[in-house]
Amino acid sequence: MTLYLVSAGEYSDYHVVAICSTREKAELVIATDTSKYSEFNDIKEYELDAVADMVAQGYKVFFVLFNDRGDVIETASNQRLPGSVTPNAMGAPSHRSLGDMPAGSIRIYDISARDSEHAVKIASEMRIKFLVTKEQEKAQK
Repeated sequence: MTLYLVSAGEYSDYHVVAICSTREKAELVIATDTSKYSEFNDIKEYELDAVADMVAQGYKVFFVLFNDRGDVIETASNQRLPGSVTPNAMGAPSHRSLGDMPAGSIRIYDISARDSEHAVKIASEMRIKFLVTKEQEKAQK
């Protein structure tokens, strides 16, 4: 079951306004408040029990570091709960290239996977998508 969370504010003022069973109801909550002081954030979708189900299946959170040739330099897991990073971390890990890494290397992080081999498989697919998108953007300029 998908839950739709409506929040407002930021930092110490961040708070949940409503948790709704449909996107339409979440949008209604936002549309109904006409106060000029209301500043809603985006509606976020969460799967009920997703994190608990992933923990029960043995998932952990990993990152994978590739060098410029695509070789795996490092794989590690941390103590964060799988699925707690983003609502859809299992299928859409984030990626970034950091200044403290070797030139051309890419770190794929926040991957929810069963083990390091599974994390490398997911990260390899994400790396390829990232590089293809990067080349397409470069070609459009």
